[in-house]
Amino acid sequence: MRDRWTLLRVMEELMRIGWTLLPVLLAACEGPAPASRPGAALAPVEALPLPAPASQPGGVVDSILPPEEEIRRFRLTAPGTPSALTGGAISRDGLVRRWVRALERGDTLALAGMLLNAEEFITFYYPESPYTRPPYRQSPRVRWMLMRNVNDQGATRVLRRHGGASLGFRGYQCPWDPEILGRNRIWTGCAVRFVEAGDVVERRLFGPILERGGRFKFLTYGSAY
Repeated sequence: MRDRWTLLRVMEELMRIGWTLLPVLLAACEGPAPASRPGAALAPVEALPLPAPASQPGGVVDSILPPEEEIRRFRLTAPGTPSALTGGAISRDGLVRRWVRALERGDTLALAGMLLNAEEFITFYYPESPYTRPPYRQSPRVRWMLMRNVNDQGATRVLRRHGGASLGFRGYQCPWDPEILGRNRIWTGCAVRFVEAGDVVERRLFGPILERGGRFKFLTYGSAY
């Protein structure tokens, strides 16, 4: 019994010492107070600088502009207002066949003519796309830049591998029903069947196809390469 009481008294003393030293230990963990650091007084959280959102010339923040104003500003660099898609084809099959012929010839001018241009993007595609509203809201300037990056990379790689030679085209398929966005129909996931090293393979060599008003053009040239 005596040993038990001795043990309890020792534990009580340790607890008393611990509570006494607790403020000292906390202060040591936190480091010296800001005032003790010459020239290093901390600003309140509200005053800390935040990353500046992207802005357009004139210092106006893009993200706070309504879609109508963003579209108007984009049109300053793409002033044409087409009445219909041009330069594509009147059927999806016809568009793909034209693309195959242009690829086999290495005809970059023809390939460019089958791709959505800036005026068509801002007139037909962007206003009816999900990028005009949350949660996918994105300015037309940013969206167009991203699409152009995809085009440059995809088209360059496909031309490097298959341009200027027979593709051995065996057909193509778009496995899903089109996505309906206003008056636009978007065909995605389309893959081309062609001969490679003596075998028939199937790969995605171009991006989505836009159908509008009975005309077809490529939305992008994004590929699996």
